Amino acid sequence: MNPAGKGYGGRQKLPDNLKQLFRPVAMTKPDLELIAEVIMCSVGFKSSGELSGKLVAVFQLSKQLLSPQQHYDWGLRAMKTVLSSAGNLLQPSQAGGTRQPNNGARSECSVPQTEHPLKAYI
Repeated sequence: MNPAGKGYGGRQKLPDNLKQLFRPVAMTKPDLELIAEVIMCSVGFKSSGELSGKLVAVFQLSKQLLSPQQHYDWGLRAMKTVLSSAGNLLQPSQAGGTRQPNNGARSECSVPQTEHPLKAYI
């Protein structure tokens, strides 16, 4: 059920007789640092604990300091995309068989959305 209100155009409020059929649900914000740590650990990062804190800090700073336009996404979905790309880059390369993590995942997913690169925060 989507709430009818500001930002949800075209939706209407539920009639009272239907509202009585549903129970209220409490929602909380997800723990982004824990989610990032688990994803990083699952794709093969060895120091996922400290890296997850840094990644979440970059995303929070980006959300606060960069342009608040609606098409910029600094939430969980974007972070998951960056972590998935980083995991793909961390896998052994086909030619050499060595692990070479780099900043390609971040620049591949996040920087094209911004006007200014995030070099000051990395």
